[in-house]
Amino acid sequence: MKIKLLTRSGLLIALGIILPYITHMTGVAGSILLPMHLPPLLAGFLVGPFYALLIGAILPPLNFAISGMPPMPIMAFMILELSAFGLFTGLIYHKLNKININKKSNIFISLIGAMLIGRIIYVLIFSLLIEFENPLAIIAGGIITGLPGIISQLILIPLIVISLENKNNLKKNSKKSSII
Repeated sequence: MKIKLLTRSGLLIALGIILPYITHMTGVAGSILLPMHLPPLLAGFLVGPFYALLIGAILPPLNFAISGMPPMPIMAFMILELSAFGLFTGLIYHKLNKININKKSNIFISLIGAMLIGRIIYVLIFSLLIEFENPLAIIAGGIITGLPGIISQLILIPLIVISLENKNNLKKNSKKSSII
């Protein structure tokens, strides 16, 4: 089981390097498509909160070392934001699954909750260290600028999670039927 988690984590880290690289090659700003946000959010569902937190913490400095993006001091804030994305997506999803709410609803609630918590953490730290004048303007600006990325995450992540869960359920059911 640990090998599966490590393999998935490695693939998500690779995705977190490739997506920003492709985005920057196209000339689109990362703040619009938010390519580094996708892997930690996805990781919360696929590898759980602990590994997802680590993936979120690793991606900004790793990308900075490879491409110089995201620039400092944004990188420092993104470490906290992406770590929160991964951690809270995994925590909320696990908690909701324990109380047995609809799986599809759990995915959206977890995703939106983690996005909000991560953005709030980013803004709080940014406001405390850089500019405290208008935190609401920072939140609104980040959401408006990143709307294409947010929409793509709200579409892609549930599709990926649902399709992987369906695939896993098919495997489990086929193993059960072969035992009988």
